[in-house]
Amino acid sequence: MCGGLMLLLHLPFIMGWVTWMWGRDHYQFFPIILAGFGWLVWERLPLIKWPTAAAFSVRAGIYLLLSALVFAVACWTGSHWVGMIALLCSLWSTVWYVGGSSAADQLRGPFVFLLLLIPLPLNLDLQLIIGLQKIATWLASGALDLRGVRHTVSGVAIRTASKSYMVEEACSGIHSLFSATSVMVFLSVYFRYSLPRLVLSLLQTVFWVLVANAVRVFLIVYVDARWQVSLDSGWRHDALGFATYAGVLLAAISSDQFIRFIFPLSGSGKKVLQKDFFEQVVKPFNKFVSSILDEPKLRGPLAVILPAVVLVALYVPGAGMAVARQWRSAPAGDGEAGGAVVSVAALPQLSGESLPTGLNGWQQLGFEAVTREANDIFGISSSVWTYQGDGLTANISADGFYPEWHDLAYCYTASGWKLQSGENHNIRVAGDAVTYTRLNLYKQSGEFAKVYFCCFDSTNTAVKPPDPSGSLWRNLKNRLASGGLGAGDAVSVVPPVYQIQLMVVSDHELLPHEQQSLENLFEASCGKIVPQIEVAQ
Repeated sequence: MCGGLMLLLHLPFIMGWVTWMWGRDHYQFFPIILAGFGWLVWERLPLIKWPTAAAFSVRAGIYLLLSALVFAVACWTGSHWVGMIALLCSLWSTVWYVGGSSAADQLRGPFVFLLLLIPLPLNLDLQLIIGLQKIATWLASGALDLRGVRHTVSGVAIRTASKSYMVEEACSGIHSLFSATSVMVFLSVYFRYSLPRLVLSLLQTVFWVLVANAVRVFLIVYVDARWQVSLDSGWRHDALGFATYAGVLLAAISSDQFIRFIFPLSGSGKKVLQKDFFEQVVKPFNKFVSSILDEPKLRGPLAVILPAVVLVALYVPGAGMAVARQWRSAPAGDGEAGGAVVSVAALPQLSGESLPTGLNGWQQLGFEAVTREANDIFGISSSVWTYQGDGLTANISADGFYPEWHDLAYCYTASGWKLQSGENHNIRVAGDAVTYTRLNLYKQSGEFAKVYFCCFDSTNTAVKPPDPSGSLWRNLKNRLASGGLGAGDAVSVVPPVYQIQLMVVSDHELLPHEQQSLENLFEASCGKIVPQIEVAQ
């Protein structure tokens, strides 16, 4: 009953978290974690010695106040990410309140497994994706060199004489990394590994994921170069992915069994040989602390009244605030003002004639419609116009779709560019003020690039970009307030989101008048493109 009440109070955050997680391929395995957690709990319930009467310990009180504080922070910031941390804290405090130390000892492992439901904070998931892509590309490139396959590497792209291969999320191993580590954490909890053993199991799993996916990228390029057999799409690509994942699990479990052979476990999951220090120092200290924190201090009606006061005073108002925030910021549905939704076919309907041949002194050279895989970091589709003027060549594109504001800095970082700086500026589109982001990029080869971009949701309302400074503080604010799992400004966004960008590559730092010309071109192109996408709704 207490657990059900906690779930009900956290329901607004749970709903936002489910929507966010399901919208990202590498997190869509989370229902399996819930099922595994339920199975682990069900297996250990018979081992718990339940209290015969309501009791309240000091530790239960500390956990309850801490969870209430985290819940208050989640309600204040409107962050679903913090809200899910608050949910786990609240459930853990409920375990201590209902079952005491016996329940906590049995369920501590399953709750460690449940931590996998919390996405990586501060956009570390995106940085991890790019990092894995680069490692897979580097390792595969070295193997191709050994096999005499001529190729070049640019960021996460491998190019041979006949074809270019983009190391996407699936090939970098982001999916297999998250799911494989989840399997190994499940096994570690099931066998009651200690924390150092669990960390060791995770490290060797990560190692095998990197090796297996580098082999995967190598095979895709090598087989195509040697025998002209395509493994980068279709059923062959899927079969290679399943084989890679199976190989990762087999290697990780085999390594774990080898570690268990060297350091065997007893039936309880603890080491057979205990050190004297643990027996003589740690155990007595733990017993002393437990006598202070874990012994029931309140019994009977007082043990029920105190938690009820905390729930009524802190949790219920916070839950009401979260519900009110979602109700105020919920977008209008179909048939109401602002409720239109762009169809998936809206952007591909754009053509070369969607922008004039001459625009602010720039001349259009060509047009291209690009379609990509659903998990491509640059979006499902792009309509790209090429313009020339002031001695420069500019690519203007309408890209999409995305579930929220799309940070192009990560995309270009993955493509081999380095971010020098970024700043937000304002333009006017159809009479409305729009904030866009300008990125200053460079490569070690001496190339420079300027990227101008802004995002619009399905109501053609500009999405407010976060601070592009790239600091951890920026990432924290974005996650809490307007990006990732945060609510804040992001709750007013009606997905899907599309993006308009302009990119210029040059061999020198652009002069002020060149930058002004590009900004005018970007403003004019946004003014032409946005109304046409609105017509296509």
